[in-house]
Amino acid sequence: MGSTKVKNLKRESLVETISALVLELNDKEKRAITGRFGFTGKKETLSAIGRELHLSRERVRQIEKNSIKKLSTSFSKNHKDKAESISKTFENIGGVISDENIPGELISLAGNHKFSKSYLRLAFSIMDDIEKIDENADLLDGWRLSSLPKDKIISACDKMISHFKEQDIPQNVEDLKKDIAGFANLD
Repeated sequence: MGSTKVKNLKRESLVETISALVLELNDKEKRAITGRFGFTGKKETLSAIGRELHLSRERVRQIEKNSIKKLSTSFSKNHKDKAESISKTFENIGGVISDENIPGELISLAGNHKFSKSYLRLAFSIMDDIEKIDENADLLDGWRLSSLPKDKIISACDKMISHFKEQDIPQNVEDLKKDIAGFANLD
């Protein structure tokens, strides 16, 4: 019987794994995480969650931060195979993704759930080897492998922009892929 349980756990989608971890949190922690990450369809502000829970924005932010720490500890301890799979997939797609355009390879790891991207964002947030990129003048919101320095990402983007300025901008995706193939190595 134990063998069957282990096999079923391995087949569990990332959405199911993350859902089970979130269920271990207390009610306020669950509400903060599900609201902030949009598990019900839209991301909610700290203020909106705070009004519902009769807490300040700052207190909701603290609850969210502490909940992420709890989830991170549990995920890294009990779901190393899923964490490694996400990290390996992340590495295979270049180590950097835009928050708006999470690749299909990662979505399929989540189980193609209606809110897969929301669950993936939480998974990225609780993994030690993936870091959030906040939008700024150089980069869009996204995620990167911690081992990939942000300055190298910016340098590669600058090289691509310079290249596009020197060349005719490609008319289709296949031409774009050919043109940027030389920039794939960030070393």
